[in-house]
Amino acid sequence: MIDIRRSDAKYKRDAGWLKSSASFSFGEYDDQDNRFFGPLCVFNDDKVAGRHGFGAHPHREMEIVTVVLKGQLKHADSAGHTAVTAFGGVQRMSAGTGIIHSEVNPGDEETELLQIWFVPDTKRLSPSYETARFDPAAAHNRLLPIVSNRPAANVAHIHQDLTMYYADLDAGAAVSCTLAPGRLAFLFIIEGEVSLNGEHALGRRDEARISDTAELELRCGGAGGAQLLLIDLPPSANREEPAAQPAAISAPAAGPRSKLLVRLVTGQLLIDTDERNYPFSVEPSGDGWLVTIEGIRDADAARLAIHLNELNLFYFEYAQDGGSLQKYWLYDKDEPGFVYDRDNRRASITLDSRVAYSNDKV
Repeated sequence: MIDIRRSDAKYKRDAGWLKSSASFSFGEYDDQDNRFFGPLCVFNDDKVAGRHGFGAHPHREMEIVTVVLKGQLKHADSAGHTAVTAFGGVQRMSAGTGIIHSEVNPGDEETELLQIWFVPDTKRLSPSYETARFDPAAAHNRLLPIVSNRPAANVAHIHQDLTMYYADLDAGAAVSCTLAPGRLAFLFIIEGEVSLNGEHALGRRDEARISDTAELELRCGGAGGAQLLLIDLPPSANREEPAAQPAAISAPAAGPRSKLLVRLVTGQLLIDTDERNYPFSVEPSGDGWLVTIEGIRDADAARLAIHLNELNLFYFEYAQDGGSLQKYWLYDKDEPGFVYDRDNRRASITLDSRVAYSNDKV
């Protein structure tokens, strides 16, 4: 089966400094029927204005790959990694048990990038980060591996059974690929025109989700050449549980002047319990903490429920006695997580205390 998704049919977001096109359900774009393709769950085509970017925010349990197509991207994280990536560079971050990072365009010109998220094959990995640099000339009329779970020179290593290829095709040139039984493929056309198996014509920023198809031929159909990404994927995440669990982290008790903030990774405010006058409590619950928000409006509860179902898009900030931010917590999607008692206007949220950071980490 070959499912073609056209560029002009994808969700678009324009925040001024950020122009983004999302292939999968992401942030305010909620589509429960478009959340995964195998372990692939985010494929965002982003343009970031000069001297702008994504401020410090946390992730957990996600393999995040960034491919820079134009310009530069500066990465910094709570584990002390810093790097600037340009075209020909790929960065891979394993969020694992939790990491805070920022990604900023350090230059004056616009940066174009692809940010791609995969569910890892093993839970609760130690956070890690790396950059790899490939030679674009080595991708001339061939599929060049740039990300893989098989260690190799100039290839970013990922914790999932997949390989990501880059190809730069001359007019009329073709590359081929054979998929093992049961494997999936995700094809994204960066620039140009490509014919898939002689039957499907794809243009700039179009994509194809491929299953139950063993042989693939990708032929450049335009006079100006074409560049593409092809990802060979397993049909599911194939997650494994490690034997050990990290120790829990204590949290301060909520006080009368405390604040609980829930934010998107872009920094957009969703709920601020001071502004909305929502009293809340924090109490131990298993390996984490249970936050109960009282008197929450139906509209806020509905928005919260929708976005909490998106992997790793939310974090929680906690400030006590009117002071500065003290902790981050991540929503624990592996637990029942979110319960809304509409009759009593009460929302309960499970947080994971094993992922908590002070605000001075990045």
